[in-house]
Amino acid sequence: EVGGNYITITVLNNIGVSVTKGAVATVVDDKPPNMGTKSHTVFLNDYGMLDPDNQVTVPDIDDDTWDNCGINTLAVEPTPLYQCADEGPQTVTLTATDIN
Repeated sequence: EVGGNYITITVLNNIGVSVTKGAVATVVDDKPPNMGTKSHTVFLNDYGMLDPDNQVTVPDIDDDTWDNCGINTLAVEPTPLYQCADEGPQTVTLTATDIN
């Protein structure tokens, strides 16, 4: 578990005498999430607009993002409202936040 963890340490010498002491072991998660992304294509409707039900979502662009301790949230920014003037490659950002 990340954070301070109480542990017990027992040392035994070669003649069988032991000593037990307690200590706090601190576990640190300093690894960022491993990001995986993929391209996604959206199509405009007959009015040259992106239908609200066809927005770019996390499953559209996430390609197996993971973290050693787990992912808390994944988000796509900005939420694009594409139209004819936006034809061609566009950039969106996938942001991952781990649980720590």
